[in-house]
Amino acid sequence: MSPVPKPSPEPPRTGPLSDPLVKQALEWTVHLHSGDETEADRAAFESWKAISGRHATAAGQAEALWASLRPALRRYRGAGRRMASMVLVLAIGMALAAISIFRLPSYAEIFADYKTATGEIRSVTLADGSIVELDTGTSFDLGDRRTLKLHSGQVFVRVAPDPSRPFRVVTSRAETMALGTAFSVRIGGASDQIAVTEHAVRVTEDATGRSTDLREGEVLEVGPTNSAKTSKADLDALLAWRNGGLHFHDAPFGSVVAEVERYRRGRIVVPDEEIRGLPVTGNFDIGNTDAFLDAAAVSLPVRVVRLPGFVLIRRDSSRSLPAR
Repeated sequence: MSPVPKPSPEPPRTGPLSDPLVKQALEWTVHLHSGDETEADRAAFESWKAISGRHATAAGQAEALWASLRPALRRYRGAGRRMASMVLVLAIGMALAAISIFRLPSYAEIFADYKTATGEIRSVTLADGSIVELDTGTSFDLGDRRTLKLHSGQVFVRVAPDPSRPFRVVTSRAETMALGTAFSVRIGGASDQIAVTEHAVRVTEDATGRSTDLREGEVLEVGPTNSAKTSKADLDALLAWRNGGLHFHDAPFGSVVAEVERYRRGRIVVPDEEIRGLPVTGNFDIGNTDAFLDAAAVSLPVRVVRLPGFVLIRRDSSRSLPAR
């Protein structure tokens, strides 16, 4: 294989559905036309829109999408408000699902040397003896001088020592260099994450050129600007995916859902901010994300509505929120 050049950051995606605020506004729209919305929900959405001009613009785009889907209700006018609401929820839900389901992978992801599908975990042994474990939705290319270019997802690398040829993992935000060590690198939306399980690595940020020595048990978050932060790592939780699980301790339900969503096709939408903030502790099987949804419906005051390519988790008004 030929050497892998240092990549330029992927250009930002354009269009309203690429804006996270529009996604949030669409999630609000789903809930506010679900049939279970309350005046308090409507007031909360108005407060959300007032946060900034961008929030107001996102809400306008979401409401325009709702208006464009209104013809889908015409044939159900005589069927009652509940049926009409269900049809609208389905239509908007499919629009939300399309944000992730039909996101086109980059050229690099499609033609990567190694990759995994959604929900797939695999391990490969490289020619130099290094072992690379790939998490769900991961892709990378490999250069001829032990340079791994990570395009998406997460890898755990157990490096075969070779002092004459340092092993490197490169993302669009940073380069991680190691000698005879074990570590993980994950590409995230807001930041990349590097965690070390054995010995040490040196991380060099693209944005600043600054280098940080990261030691066993530490994790580094590298953002798009001068914002790298080092902290102690909960390695058991960070790397639970290697054993087919996800571990959470008092994690916000919204972040738990986002992590579980990586291992299944389609969207899981939780429009209620109070529900998203509820603390969750538990161990879940990444091979059975439906079991997570079942557990949520039992342990939290929510209803889980499953539709093709789309899951809506909304508050169950017949149950109270747990005391904090």
